[in-house]
Amino acid sequence: MEHGGNIIKFSMEKGYKPFEILDYSSNISPLGVPEKLWDILSEANNWLSVYPDPDYNALRTALTVYSGADTEKIVPGNGAAQIIHDTIRFINPNKTMLVVPTFSEYEKALKTTNSQVEYFLNHQENGFTTCHFSLMELLDETYDLLILCNPNNPTGSVITREVMLQVLKHCSRIGCHVMIDEAFMDFLINENLYSVMPLINDWNNLIVVRAFTKIFGIPGLRLGYGVYGNINIAEEYRQKMIPWSVNVYAEALKGFINSKDAFNYIFRVKEMVRAEKNQMYNEIMQMEAFRVFPSEANFLLIKIEEPTRFSVGELWNKLMEKKILVRDCSNFRGMPEGFFRIAIKKETENQCLIDSLKSINNAILYGRQR
Repeated sequence: MEHGGNIIKFSMEKGYKPFEILDYSSNISPLGVPEKLWDILSEANNWLSVYPDPDYNALRTALTVYSGADTEKIVPGNGAAQIIHDTIRFINPNKTMLVVPTFSEYEKALKTTNSQVEYFLNHQENGFTTCHFSLMELLDETYDLLILCNPNNPTGSVITREVMLQVLKHCSRIGCHVMIDEAFMDFLINENLYSVMPLINDWNNLIVVRAFTKIFGIPGLRLGYGVYGNINIAEEYRQKMIPWSVNVYAEALKGFINSKDAFNYIFRVKEMVRAEKNQMYNEIMQMEAFRVFPSEANFLLIKIEEPTRFSVGELWNKLMEKKILVRDCSNFRGMPEGFFRIAIKKETENQCLIDSLKSINNAILYGRQR
């Protein structure tokens, strides 16, 4: 299973230099690494000869301020991927419900267990939204884990906190854990309508996964964290996890995440993403060959209307000729043919992509008329 952002692989295949590629396959902040964070990371050089605190006490305290969750319920890790994999292994579910199409690492992690996996399919006709009533009808006492991504990757669809609360109540009655990946939650203007983090101290079956990879544009640094409604799971995880999973550079974020610089940076990112996403959505809506789906996240899902005439593979190659990389969504379970995903970047970069899509749109329409 491949992910977005693999510019090293594709640059080698095409003979490009990695930073020549305009990477729309990776959904990270369009503003790049925050300037003040560079200073903090530079100061971390002084700690290279010292082992990190294996309990990450100062980092967990900072994460408590950031998230509002109790310190003892927080486990930092080497990105959200480690938290996802470790949590699933520790729970070791017998039967899991996975809502698809979604991020592939959940299924990859489940394959390391003996869990039976059932799939709840969201359909394009409904904008890939989740009907929670239908989902709850399927969830019975045989399930011990439900996995949701909110906002969902790659569709950008969201579930409100109010709806999530209904799902949590139902799952609590049947003895089912609910793991919610909120990796893209920081990009939402109205985050308070969707994040379940405020519920973490009230629901023993709730697990929330968050990361700083996306919002601060630091996928090479790797810092994520899990927050567990059941404090016993958090304590067991900390005892069993690989020591020093978080290096001194990632740990240094404790001095940044609650700063005024961080808050101002996140505000700027949210405003830019909202403005640029609306502009790109409206531009693509005018292209007859494509259908673009509404998204609350920092990316857009797009469908080629006639994939039998012009495939995603052909579109991908055409864009790569211009050194533009998009995410082919063909390998997402439950995703129909003809979909690709684009991140939201800066205006000048976005215009390069829009111009390229317009050119492809015209070529598809011309081919249809011939």
